[in-house]
Amino acid sequence: MSQQPYVFQTVASRPPPRPVGGLLPWIQRNLLDGWTNVLITLLILTLLALAVPPMVQWGLLNAVFGPDNAACRAANTG
Repeated sequence: MSQQPYVFQTVASRPPPRPVGGLLPWIQRNLLDGWTNVLITLLILTLLALAVPPMVQWGLLNAVFGPDNAACRAANTG
């Protein structure tokens, strides 16, 4: 039994695949694909809508960024 060497042959190149991207296709594929994903997405968006505004109010709008004793006491009382 004689072994013949294998000869590699090049394959003709093909064009790259068309990109299927963008924000809307990603949202449809990952967040709105099926009723469970829609329900979970709506639940998370609701929780964010309830949690983010108080956090912005506390962390940015009512924050005391300097060592001001009067401002700290006013923030604690109101």
